[in-house]
Amino acid sequence: MNDKELAISGSLLCKTYLVGDTQIEVLKYVDISIEKGQFTVVSGDSGSGKTTLLNIIGSIDRPTSGKVVVLGEDFSAQKEAALATFRCSNIGFVFQSYNLVSTLTVAENIGFPMEWLRKPTDYVEKRVQELLAMVGL
Repeated sequence: MNDKELAISGSLLCKTYLVGDTQIEVLKYVDISIEKGQFTVVSGDSGSGKTTLLNIIGSIDRPTSGKVVVLGEDFSAQKEAALATFRCSNIGFVFQSYNLVSTLTVAENIGFPMEWLRKPTDYVEKRVQELLAMVGL
């Protein structure tokens, strides 16, 4: 199976954090393949690297080494602006701590990714109202 048939392909993923003078290896040579349409659960003990792995798959963080391809896009050589645009169009996260911009309203937080993608203002306003109505807000 090639990367085009996979939603997610990660090979030899490693992530090391530097805390003071200490290196902490969180991921060590992780391989992951998730086919399009497949439902996958990432589970493990606290501190086992689940969030780090998801952050790498979601292009929020980069691996120390290894390669990740999501929807046919190899993240290793892409700049942050391209990754942010890819995230806005292709990846959804529900963060444990919400990660809302505290200075923005609920509607502004919802509209922010669409504005990042330079959607027309009238489209953003209409879509935000649709989404708020969908969840009863």
